Formats: sequence, structure tokens, C-alpha cells
Amino acid sequence: MKSWDKIAWATTLVVCMVLTACDRTDELVQHSGGGKTRLAGSALSARQVIDECRAAYKKLSSYHDDGYVRLAYRMNGEMLEDRAPLSIAFERPGKIGIRAYSVEAGPTGNRWHLQLRNSGASAVAGQVISRAVPAQADFAWLLADPAIAEELAAGLAGFPPQLDMLLGPNPMAGLVNESALLQLDAPETVNGELCYTLQVVRGPAVYKLWIHQESLLLRRLQLPSTNLSPEMLADKSITNVQLTIELPGIRTNETIEWTKFAVSYPVDAKLVSRFVPAPQPLPLERLGVKVPAFQLRNPSGVVAFNSADTTNKITVLTWLADHPACRETAAQLAAVAASVGASLAADRVQFITVWAEPDPATGTTFETLAKQWNLSGKLVIDSEAVGLDLFGVREAPTVVVLDSEKRLQIFEERTNPILPQLLPGLLVRLSAGEDLAAEVIAHAKLEQKRHTAELYMSASVDAKRDLFTRPPQYSTKSIELSPTGNDITYGDSEVIALTVDESQMVWTLTNDGTLRREDPSSQAKREFRTRWSILPNTAARLEVSADGNFLAFSQLNGRTVELFDTSIEQNRTVQLDVSEGVVDLHWMTLANSKSSRLAVLTTSNQTKLLDPNNREQLSGKCPAPPLALVPQTAADSLIGGYVVMEDRAVEQLLLSSDSSIATALGRPAAFVDKKSAVAGAPQSQPVKLSKLAFQPAAGPWKSIRTTSGSTTLARGWIAQDEPGVFLLNEQLQQQWHYRLPIVTEGQSTLIATASVDPATGQALWAVAQANDVVHLLRGDGIVTDHMRLSDPVRGLGLVPVGNRLMLYVAHPKRIAIYSIGR
Repeated sequence: MKSWDKIAWATTLVVCMVLTACDRTDELVQHSGGGKTRLAGSALSARQVIDECRAAYKKLSSYHDDGYVRLAYRMNGEMLEDRAPLSIAFERPGKIGIRAYSVEAGPTGNRWHLQLRNSGASAVAGQVISRAVPAQADFAWLLADPAIAEELAAGLAGFPPQLDMLLGPNPMAGLVNESALLQLDAPETVNGELCYTLQVVRGPAVYKLWIHQESLLLRRLQLPSTNLSPEMLADKSITNVQLTIELPGIRTNETIEWTKFAVSYPVDAKLVSRFVPAPQPLPLERLGVKVPAFQLRNPSGVVAFNSADTTNKITVLTWLADHPACRETAAQLAAVAASVGASLAADRVQFITVWAEPDPATGTTFETLAKQWNLSGKLVIDSEAVGLDLFGVREAPTVVVLDSEKRLQIFEERTNPILPQLLPGLLVRLSAGEDLAAEVIAHAKLEQKRHTAELYMSASVDAKRDLFTRPPQYSTKSIELSPTGNDITYGDSEVIALTVDESQMVWTLTNDGTLRREDPSSQAKREFRTRWSILPNTAARLEVSADGNFLAFSQLNGRTVELFDTSIEQNRTVQLDVSEGVVDLHWMTLANSKSSRLAVLTTSNQTKLLDPNNREQLSGKCPAPPLALVPQTAADSLIGGYVVMEDRAVEQLLLSSDSSIATALGRPAAFVDKKSAVAGAPQSQPVKLSKLAFQPAAGPWKSIRTTSGSTTLARGWIAQDEPGVFLLNEQLQQQWHYRLPIVTEGQSTLIATASVDPATGQALWAVAQANDVVHLLRGDGIVTDHMRLSDPVRGLGLVPVGNRLMLYVAHPKRIAIYSIGR
């Protein structure tokens, strides 16, 4: 019998347990063995027991157990038992402690940490999740990281049922379907406590639950034998197998000693807001290198393969063992061999199956193994560990491909579901003399750079920054960017900001106050001289009106807003009060007017509306600190846009050229005197949303209209100390989110631009939060990418030119222009 840690027995325990099936428990429950049983006249049905159990967990202020998974079995007549931890603690509203399988988690002060104890050889070795203890813990918060969900469900008994009962949106909602049968049996005792017993029958699988009669909490869950591995079920020496989840030592509604759940991690552990799996290790030092001559023998001990005798042939070697995954790979290689035979000459490729164990597969002999498994090519035995010594083969299945010069070109560990589709084409390329190893090495180096970058960007707020390597320059992975060679360079001046107007003109501002306008299609350029006062090394905002006639400029937390009229080349400076600073600004289009007004949010909770043609200035008081402006896209609406506030409220911003409602201009709708509304004025269709679903952050928020409607990329917080951007639909409802790194240096404002890709019709955003990392986000949220550049980013622009989309990246001394591939 293999040990607990070496066998990953598959389980089918679903996270939740539902009762929606036939209930055959109308009979009374009677018991004569103890005083805790209920009177026959007050017996509960199975459905009532489940309902009361669910209600009991919802009422708890705290919960703590000493749970574990128990695998009991008889092996060769000896009774044996294996255990794994499955202990949970919970204190409302947001503290969770876990000791389940390899997962160890718990709060320390206002931080919550989680590590995987058995992660020494895993893709997240040395990483520890660190988050703020949430205001309200739920499944969405706990399982936000896929690695956590996977590890909690990967144990022998599956996902801890206590977490479902305490945090699940609909506890007990997955085990029983319409074809299942629910049955209430006679009461039984667990650790001396009287329990209801229920059976859930799903075909051949039977689950049994013990629910404490007094507390109505789950005490034991027995899992069916179908959850065990085929190897264990087939082993005739093993009998009387029983797999249960035991939940002794339950304490409720009392103070939890959280020090017992404090996570003890090494001093050199990297605290991260999310796990960042490392790329699969490859023998890069061996790839592309000629392999020394070697021999492999057949089961009879005769040399069946000598690499020195196979010149001018591509060799595919596959290491297999007695395992279902290896049998699957053998079938894949048979399909590959058949496919290659139709596309390449038979003497160009040879297949060798290398058996990695001293004995053949169960139920076969070495004489019958090749036929029963449909093995490709010759069968040889790796009795001298050639695979380990020459190629680093440590597990089966592993596929190794040597080119005609006996250089290692492909090294593929474990199963690959697309191997039959992938490998034939690669063999054809090798036959044509291509060097696949060079491509793999280049790709692997890029993956390692990106992993370093993502690990750096995922560092939590309490992480030791000196443990993280500053990521080197790296390129995009899924979105192709090609330098156009048309970079714009600057001599003595320095670029401060870049933006794009609705007519696709690119505007740049340099530190000497010069504005440059450029048409990317015709290269038509024009310069304007402003008198703007620009502070060095300060984040800046440059906003252009829809018609391109007016520009506004403000620096982070500045007290001035600079306006420039390009038609008359006139500058105007708006000075805010001493106690005020600019939070966000955006040009808004007025209903029934071609003119634009500049809306400005300030730190004094003011919404100001500036007219660039004169000194008219209107303002309104917000009921909470304002953070961001979102423009309205309907041309005939009195609502020029929306004001998003710190308390997540969204208010309408009224704009009109009608002087009769001038007193309402620029004010959130909550402060509008409805009696002053003009009869026959255009009616708005406001967003029917009182609160955003996430905690917002200060603007800019970037909106764009596509054929499917208007969307907005908003700044906000996924959780405390976990910043991100959120895509919102026309009703400002969240569609998806993307994590951003915690800003530790450089500017904290967001640089954002958006455009519609003429080739795909999809919206694309480019954002930069600090320094030199640019993130590219497609409107569907499926394709996301990022890159680090050699110089700091001062501005971004996305501009369609013909059927291509161009990315402008403003650095201090140059503007780099990239063509975005399909």
C-alpha cells in the first residue's frame, strides 16, 4: 500500500450538498437508548433536519472544530488508518482559520495569511498569501485565488463541508439532484452524542450524514467507495475500506484562540496578494545540445536502440510506466505515428517506447505489453537510468525528441491533451531543419521574466520589498506589438503628458509648455505655445474636448487648472481655493449645444463646471467626497455624466445651455430643485444604480463606445490593499476586474487610453499605473497582457490607422509607436 502523501486518490465530493429529491421520511423517529432523542410526536423529516442544520450554521457568531479525514481499511488482515487534517475556525464577520490538507491559514492582527505546507516542489514554493482581514468573508473572497480553491478540493475527501455551511451562498446545494434519494435512518451516536442520520443515494454512490440532534451541526460525513482510487479498489489485499470526515471538538459562539491558527512562515517567504505559479521547469541547459551516444536494451537484454546508428533520423522517445496517464500518452503517440507516416517519409522519424519500470503493466507481460497498449516503435527498458542521466527524465510520461543531429529539441513532461495535434507539425518543422529548441529557450526566458514581473507586481502591502526582484524589461505575450520605427524624439524638452481626442488626433505636452497636435494618418503637425506653469517630476493630466478646440491641464493634487483655446491660442488659469486640490477632471458635452464644459472634482467635495470661453464658473456640493467623473454618451441628455463618490454612490451631473436651469448646472442630481426643470427639455435615462458593487478609487475612469454600447474602465479596490481596474457596462455594472500592483514608488495616478480595434471591433485599453509597466486589456476581459519598458511612461494613446491599431507610448525623451498585431 502506498503512503497517503504519494497517492492522489480522486474524489467526487461536491463542495455543496443539496436536498431537492424525493423525501421518504414521514415515519416517526423513536429511540429508547437516551434522554436526548426527540419525542415521537415531534419527529423531523429529513428535509426539516437539513433546513434546521443550515439555519443553525447561519446563526453562529463563531465556530471551531478539530476536524480530520479518516481512511480506515484492513490490509492483509491488519486494521490500518490514515488521517489528514480538516479543521476549520470562523468568527463573524471576517476571520477564517484553516488546517486542511496542505492548506494552512489564519488571521494575525488585521492581516490574513495562507500558505501551502507541502509546496516545496510546487509552482508557488516560498509564496504566502497576505490580505487584509475582510469586512465580510464569503466564498468569493476566500476562493478568489484559483490555487486556493484547487488545494482545498484536492484532498482525499474533497472540499471541507464546514466551509460550505459557514460561507456558502446556498449551503447543501450540490450533492442531491432530482435523481437522488434522501432517507432518514434511526438515530446513532457519534462520540457519545445523539445524531440524526441521513443517507443520500445517487445511483451506486451512498453518502451518509450524522447531524447532532441538539446543536443541529454536522458531526460526521461518510463518503462512498466510488471516491477511492481504482488502484485501491483493485487491490485484493485491501478490504473493509471506510472514508469519513470526522468533526469532533466543535465549539460555537465563544472566543477563538486565533494564535493557534497563526501561520508561521519562513523569514524569506514572499508575501503576495495572490499566488503566482512559476512556469514549468525545462532543461534549458540541455535543449539544443547534442546528446552523447547512448544505448537502450529490450526486455531480453539485447541492445535494441543505439543512437549512434540512427543518423539523419528524428527520434521520438517516450518514457512510460504502469499508470493511466501513460496509457493515454501511448494512445496519443500511436495517433502521432500514424499521422507522421502520412506526411513524412518512414525513414525520417523513428519512435521508441522506453519502459521506466522493471516490471510490465498489470495484466501484461513484456511480450504482450506492446500489443495491449498499442505502443509505437520499439519497446526498450531504461534499466540504467539513461533518461535521468542524459535528459533529466524524472517522471512518466515524458516525451523527448532528438533531431537528425541528435540535439535535444523537445522535452514534454506529463500528459498533454493536444499532443496528437501539436507534435506532427513540429516533426515536419524539424525535418525541414528548423531549430525548435532555440524558440523554446527564447520563450522560456520570456516566461521567466514575466513570472519575475508578476511576482513583483503581486507583492502585498506588508511584504518585504527587498525579497522581490525588480523585473527586467520584457515584452508582451498574447498581444503582438511591433515597433514601427517612427518614434518621435525630443532634444532639450521633456514630455509631460499625452492624450488622444475623438478625431484621433494625438496631443503631447512638453515641460516648456508646448502643445503638439499630430494626425497619425497624414503626419500633419501643429504646435501651440502655452504659458502653463509645469512642476517637474509630478504626475499630470492632459484632457482635450470632443471637438479638439480646448485643452485642460492639471498636475496631481494641484490647485490650478490650466485651459487653452486652440482656435485663438489663448490661455486661461483657474485657481482653486487654498484648501482645494483637483481630484478628477473631464470635458462634458452640453445638451442642445456644441460647446463643452470642463467638470472638475475637488478635495473640498465640490463639483465645479468651468466654461473655457469666459469666466463663468458653477459649482455644487457633493454629499460625500467625489472620486471620479463618468461622461454620458447620449447626445440629447440633460445628464452630462455621473459623479462617483467615496461611499460608492453615483449621482447624475446635470448639464444644459438653458439659462433657466443655470442654478442646477454642475450639481449632483440630489441637489437639483425639480421645480426649475424646463418643460419640454430633453429627458434623460439615468443609470438606475444607487451604489457601485466595488470600492471606487479616484479617476481618471476611461469610457469608450463600441457597436455594443458604452463601457467604462474604472479604478477601484478588489479588496482592502488590493487595487484593480473594473470594466463597467452602460449601467455601470461590473463585468470583470483586473489586478494592478500596489504602488510603492513613482506616480499613483492612472494613465489610461482606449480605442476600438478596427480589425476585431473590440475595445482595447492601455493603462499604466506607475513607472514603466503597461497593461493591455481587451474588452471581453479574456485577453490581457502587460510589458515593462526601458523608460518611465508619461502618457499613452491608442489610435486606429487604416485597419491597424497603433499604440503611442510617451517617455520623457521620446514617443515610441507600436503596431498592434492580430
